[in-house]
Amino acid sequence: MRSSPTKLYHKLNKQFFSNRLPRYRVVLCNLRGSLHGECLPERRLIRIERSLDSGTMRSTLLHEMCHIGCLGHRPRFQAKLMHLAKQGEEWAREQAEKYRGQPSFKQEMANLRGTLDDVAWQPPRPHPILPPPLLSPLGWFAMLSV
Repeated sequence: MRSSPTKLYHKLNKQFFSNRLPRYRVVLCNLRGSLHGECLPERRLIRIERSLDSGTMRSTLLHEMCHIGCLGHRPRFQAKLMHLAKQGEEWAREQAEKYRGQPSFKQEMANLRGTLDDVAWQPPRPHPILPPPLLSPLGWFAMLSV
């Protein structure tokens, strides 16, 4: 029988993070698709796919622990993975290299802002379902006044 995933979290927190990570609850569950784990900081919860073997579960938990304090796979997250790699977790080095080159948060926000500006400046398109009177500034009122 496996030990509690929350106990494993505390053990790994001590071993790799000098107990600096806050308390989190870890639960095993059935996750959607090919997702192995997810970190939900607002709930202080890490969810791990229950069907994983113990080695993959451990590396997935460590991966999710790296997300605490840094969402996404940006440089700060990659630095946490490299910290694990320096302590013998070779899979973490491979993941850090895989994520290297991803845009920073500021770059992502600038890209999003540019996309939103592009959309905002496009002329309105007719709605494929609603009749034109519903799309007028007066909406239903325009239909009633006909």
